[in-house]
Amino acid sequence: MQRLEFSGLTKRYGAVTVLSDVSIVLEPGRVHALMGENGAGKSTLIKLVSGVVAADQMRVRRGDDDLALRNPGDATKAGFRIIHQELNLVPQLSVAENILLGHPLPQRLGLFVDWRALARRAEAALAELGVTGLDVTRQAGGLSPGDRMLVKIASALVAGEGQAPCLYVLDGPTGALSQAEHLQDVDLTLGADVQVQRGVKAAPRVQQGAHRVAPVMLHGPPVPW
Repeated sequence: MQRLEFSGLTKRYGAVTVLSDVSIVLEPGRVHALMGENGAGKSTLIKLVSGVVAADQMRVRRGDDDLALRNPGDATKAGFRIIHQELNLVPQLSVAENILLGHPLPQRLGLFVDWRALARRAEAALAELGVTGLDVTRQAGGLSPGDRMLVKIASALVAGEGQAPCLYVLDGPTGALSQAEHLQDVDLTLGADVQVQRGVKAAPRVQQGAHRVAPVMLHGPPVPW
C-alpha cells in the first residue's frame, strides 16, 4: 500500500481557471471526503484523476513512481476505479453484461459467450457489496435507480487488465440509493488502498474499516462577472 500524490492540478477553460495548482495527498487505508461549495472544482478534479479530461498541468506519483494519466485507460491500468453519479447503463443489455461491460467476456470453446460464467462473475461482484437478490439476467432498463447504481458500483469491482484496484473514487453514487439500501445491503468499504467520496453526505457504512475520514477542501477561484 502506497500513498498517492496529485500535485499542481491545473485546468483552464478559455479565460476561466477552474483548478489552479491544487495538490492532494491520499494516504493508504483512509476515506478522503472531497468537499467544497458549488463551482469549487470537485467534478473537474475527479475528471482529471479519471483521465476523462486532460489537465493543463498535473503530476501523479504512487510511492516513488510517476504515473501518466492521459486517458481513462491509463487510470484503469493504474488501479483507479471511478464510480460516477450518472446512471448511464445500457438498458437493452442484461445486468451481467453491464457489469462486465468493457471486459473480455468469458467464452466457451473459444467461440461462444459462456453466459453462466458471465452471470457468476456478475453475481460475485454484487456479492462484494452484500447484494444477493438481484437477477443478473434481467435487462438493466427495468431496474430501479437504486439497483442501477448498485450495478454501476459492482462494475468497478470486476478485475481487469492492469493493477488491482488501489483507489476508488465515488462521485456521489449513494444519492440514488434508498435509505434501506444504505443500511442493509450496501457496504461501500471497498477493498482498495484509498477511497475518495465526493460531497459531505457519505453513506452511513462508507466509513467502516477506514482509520479515519480525512476531509479534502476545495475553494473555488473567483469567477469574473
